[in-house]
Amino acid sequence: MFLMVAGRVIIKLFHNIKIHGAAILMGVAFFTHFFLPRREADITMVKASMAKIEYQIDSLNTGILSGAEDFRQGKIDNTAFFSLLDHNGARAKILSQELKELNIEFDRLDAYYKDRYFNYPSRRSLMWSLGLGIIITVLSLRLMVKSHQTVDRYEKSADMILSFMGGVVGAYFFAWILDPVERLDLPYAWYITLTVSMGVLGAILSYFITKIKVDKINELKDKVKFLQLWIDSKLKTEKKKREAKST
Repeated sequence: MFLMVAGRVIIKLFHNIKIHGAAILMGVAFFTHFFLPRREADITMVKASMAKIEYQIDSLNTGILSGAEDFRQGKIDNTAFFSLLDHNGARAKILSQELKELNIEFDRLDAYYKDRYFNYPSRRSLMWSLGLGIIITVLSLRLMVKSHQTVDRYEKSADMILSFMGGVVGAYFFAWILDPVERLDLPYAWYITLTVSMGVLGAILSYFITKIKVDKINELKDKVKFLQLWIDSKLKTEKKKREAKST
């Protein structure tokens, strides 16, 4: 009796650890992106500098248009207008060159971080997609395990279909994140086909892994039950022997 209770406690404890661990993993995976910047600090500074220069160029152009209107209305003379035009035009040319250089730097940093973060522009966007993939995959695996343990045929089929589709979507997320097929420089249709195929293969692999896992747990339960029955049988036999000797 003790071994059966101990076995059940161990199995239940292991089950609870898995459930709580999965819940923590889902929460951490999803909410991590809230604590990450939208873009890295250096590329954010470059973007801010670009916006500032664009504003200055717009202000200079607006000044030229305003000066042209004043010249048309006779508020300023020919010399003042052309002086304003030369000054603002020269300044705008300098700023345009600075903006061009900043655009080159922005493209360089953008390419660097996309190469670093699996074609995502930042850690935040990467963790957003990764978190969704983990959540869908964990829920799909949980449903797969449940489908193996369900006795009712219709409920089992429904759980199996939902878990399989969830597994395909989850695996597709990871295939999209890792992006191994995009680097093959294939046509877009082939790229989608290969990515979806990787998702299906991932779902099939998850199905067999969870089935093996459930089968091992059931096998362990059967062994504990058999051992307890054997011990009970031996105790009953010993008890009968002692009673026979006492009489």
